[in-house]
Amino acid sequence: MAGSPFAVQPQLPAQLSGTYPIVVTKSGLAYNIAYGSGVAGTVTRRQWFEAVAALYNMNTLFAAVAADMNDPATIQFYAGYGVTTGDALYLLTQTTFALNVTQMSALLAYAANLTP
Repeated sequence: MAGSPFAVQPQLPAQLSGTYPIVVTKSGLAYNIAYGSGVAGTVTRRQWFEAVAALYNMNTLFAAVAADMNDPATIQFYAGYGVTTGDALYLLTQTTFALNVTQMSALLAYAANLTP
């Protein structure tokens, strides 16, 4: 294994996935690790809130959050990190504004292009 003083070639996946996608790219011997942008399916809570405020009405979503602190959407609304397609806050938003799949995809795409 030429080029490595330890005869070990580092192995990193092309993309790590978690609450918010992290993209790992390699150029020569250098690795670049960054947040993925515009990745359909996952955005930060901040991005979601900004998108809802810009396209719909944040007060309406706030009023739809249950008072039950054990409700998954309530927990995610107040303390979650991100919003993923099909999770509790995503579904609450969809039912609150009576949005179809196309509208939800557009909301998610808009949110993904905002600052995380």
